[in-house]
Amino acid sequence: DGGVESAFIKSIDWSVHKPVQFEHTYNPQALADQHNYTVIEAMGHIFGASRFVKVNGSLDDSKNAVHSIRPDISKKFEGHSMKRVAEAVHSGGHKFCALARDNWTCKGKQYVEALKRAPRYDLKKFGLSQRSQGKPIFIFLEGSSFMGELAASIICENDMEGWTLDGLNSNSMLGKVRNEEIYVFVLSNHFAFNGNLIATIGLLKKVHFHVTGALLGSFNSGFTKNKVRSEAERISAFQRNFPGASVRAVKSAAVLGNGCKADFHDCSPGGSHQCLPGPGVISHSQGFVGFLVPLKAG
Repeated sequence: DGGVESAFIKSIDWSVHKPVQFEHTYNPQALADQHNYTVIEAMGHIFGASRFVKVNGSLDDSKNAVHSIRPDISKKFEGHSMKRVAEAVHSGGHKFCALARDNWTCKGKQYVEALKRAPRYDLKKFGLSQRSQGKPIFIFLEGSSFMGELAASIICENDMEGWTLDGLNSNSMLGKVRNEEIYVFVLSNHFAFNGNLIATIGLLKKVHFHVTGALLGSFNSGFTKNKVRSEAERISAFQRNFPGASVRAVKSAAVLGNGCKADFHDCSPGGSHQCLPGPGVISHSQGFVGFLVPLKAG
């Protein structure tokens, strides 16, 4: 609705983005005059080619990894590289995820053995293409880095094309199934949007992201410059603006499970970020897809 879009234009301050200041690239009039943009085209117009970047090639190839291992991490945890992570993942019989941050990844014998025991993501039951029943799917997630990891898992397990938004400065990304109107979009640790309900819904409407399912996660306080609305308010706003959508509020830290800890613990017991892929992440990804894309009877 025009009121939401107008409020979005007024509410967003594009000059403020920690820790990097980005150029003002948003051109609302250009989008207002053109209603036939695809989601990808609209995102490109709003954010520009330097901020909305496509990952070239397969997300199952470590050569296409979006994030390298941070130098201080590489020195402390000797041998932790995306190449070694991919080798471990493939040895365990699973898919590597080129969208993963370094502290979401694992390697080593203990991890490989855990992967061998873990069932692969069940595309027959939880594949987005299989569950779409020929209809468009627009999945939206927001919240802390746990929500970013969950979205990365769903995108990679479904062999989607991937785009990153604002690179190292957030965990935001978008996935699209090739030749289908099936999308997964996450705004994770994005200072300009997280906690700003009007700006978030306004962006979704501007890029024609007709949300069919949403997981509204909790935010890290350092990445919100607005007072965060209550869970009830957030759910109500999404249900009002996207009628029929499956919407749930969640605690971000609980969406990945536990028992195969990442954060350079290589699948030791515990919570926090979990190995991607890993038993808990795969299981929870399937469960949330089941909620976000319910199968219609008949």
